Amino acid sequence: MQIGRAGDVLGMVKEMERAFPGIEQRILNDQEQIRPYVNVFVNSINARDAKGEKTLLKDGDVVHVLPSVAGG
Repeated sequence: MQIGRAGDVLGMVKEMERAFPGIEQRILNDQEQIRPYVNVFVNSINARDAKGEKTLLKDGDVVHVLPSVAGG
């Protein structure tokens, strides 16, 4: 999916919310921070190791949003 001019991970999630209503609450908490059980990778770098939801994006970046999976 092309995100357009999102600028950072937070902006990308906001853009995704426009296309897929309800997805924002699955990725971000009420303080607009990445939920603890969700990992967001920009290229191969975990956004938490960069600037979290303020991690900058540029054309050509590949972003993966991975929720934790548990079960038994």
